[in-house]
Amino acid sequence: MATQKAIELSYENVKNLVHDTVWKFHSRYKGDIHELQAQGVEHFFEAYYSYNPDKSAFTTWVRKIVWLRLLDQKRKEMKFHNALKRAHMDIESIHTRFYCPDIQKLVSSLGDDASVAVEVALNPNYEMKRTIIAKGKSAYVMRRVVKEELKRKGWTKVRIQKAFEEVRRAL
Repeated sequence: MATQKAIELSYENVKNLVHDTVWKFHSRYKGDIHELQAQGVEHFFEAYYSYNPDKSAFTTWVRKIVWLRLLDQKRKEMKFHNALKRAHMDIESIHTRFYCPDIQKLVSSLGDDASVAVEVALNPNYEMKRTIIAKGKSAYVMRRVVKEELKRKGWTKVRIQKAFEEVRRAL
């Protein structure tokens, strides 16, 4: 196991290399430079502990590990961002499709609880959207997410069931 002193000496030798790698990554992919620099230091430790002198020079290994781990993180962020954007577009298309006089008439004919349940389903918050993305966009998932949101707002199971039954009867 490496000693604290050995790690510090190794980091001092490649500190500029880590910062240079982070700056190059930042100029190409953007992002918060301070966050990227902190991640670069974290990835240095991974490179330090996984380094094999028989395979490459230490500086080459550090640059490669720092760059690839920053790139992995950027890809994860973009994947989530794109999925969230797609889900938002899907929900917007649902809202647009159902935003018609018939739906408005239906919602106005419902009781207070049922109309709130429909409103929650048509206008999900950020956490609901994340759950829908993670679990899928099936009717089962949508019902479960709406029920969880209503429970979070303090509704009882019986109240939720009655609201859903009223919506079913109206449809």
